[in-house]
Amino acid sequence: YFEGKVISIDTEGFVCFTIKDENGRVSKYYWLTYVESEMNLENSYESLLGREVVGEYRVIEFFDPRIKEYRNMNVLSYIDL
Repeated sequence: YFEGKVISIDTEGFVCFTIKDENGRVSKYYWLTYVESEMNLENSYESLLGREVVGEYRVIEFFDPRIKEYRNMNVLSYIDL
């Protein structure tokens, strides 16, 4: 579970939301599969920039060939205002 403000949305490759929580911690959440939401996310995700959101995610481990190691990725499963 997370909540915070969307401070950037990267669309290079996959959509990635950068969220800053109330403690100032910044985390990235990737939209790789279907994401539950009360909004029509496919058509309105860009409108989340600068807004407070809540969401859920799961952590997946994948092999990153650039660094030749496994690393974790936060994959969105739910997001809403």
